[in-house]
Amino acid sequence: MLDGVYAADEFRRIRFYRLPPPDDAEVARVTARIARRIVRLLERRGLGLHGDPEEADPLQREQPLLAELYAASVHGRIADGPRAGHRVLTKLKWFARELLIPWNSYMRNGASSE
Repeated sequence: MLDGVYAADEFRRIRFYRLPPPDDAEVARVTARIARRIVRLLERRGLGLHGDPEEADPLQREQPLLAELYAASVHGRIADGPRAGHRVLTKLKWFARELLIPWNSYMRNGASSE
C-alpha cells in the first residue's frame, strides 16, 4: 500500500511524496462518509430498508435462469448438472491440488529418506 501521493514537481516530473499514516479520527471520518454514500446508493437502486426486493432485480424477474447462471458464475459455483453448487475447479486450484500438494508431501516424506 502506498503511504503517499504521486504529483508533478516544479520541473513537471512525476515524484512520489510520502505522507504520514492516517490517524484513527481520519479513518473514522472516511469510513462514515463511505457508509453514508453506500446507503444512498442502495436507496437509489431500491435496495434500502424499505425497498421491494422484486423491483431491485429485474433480471431475476424477467430472466430467472440467466440470473441464476450469473449468480453461480459470480460465486465461482457450477450452475447446473450433477455437480451444481460445487466450487469451480480452476487451473490454479487444479495445479495446486494435483501437483504442488503431492510434491510438498514427497519432499517432506519421500525425498528426505533417499
